[in-house]
Amino acid sequence: MAFREVDVIEVREVLRGWLDGGGLRTVAERAGVDRKTARRHVEAAQGAGLVKGAPLTAVTDELIGAVVKQVRPVRPDGHGPA
Repeated sequence: MAFREVDVIEVREVLRGWLDGGGLRTVAERAGVDRKTARRHVEAAQGAGLVKGAPLTAVTDELIGAVVKQVRPVRPDGHGPA
């Protein structure tokens, strides 16, 4: 299985679209990701304290860092299997 890096811009766009009232399917299409990926990003953000009615300014670098840390595959040495 190949791993794909988690793009910060992708996470930001998914979270902003979700906070703006978009559904997961719509948000995923706009961000160019799979619906399941968008759901993982939103669930990780909710676990980090993001709520649905929050303003768009709630999507901070710290929140995005927490989401990326949660959804990124575990690779202790920083590289996947070669």
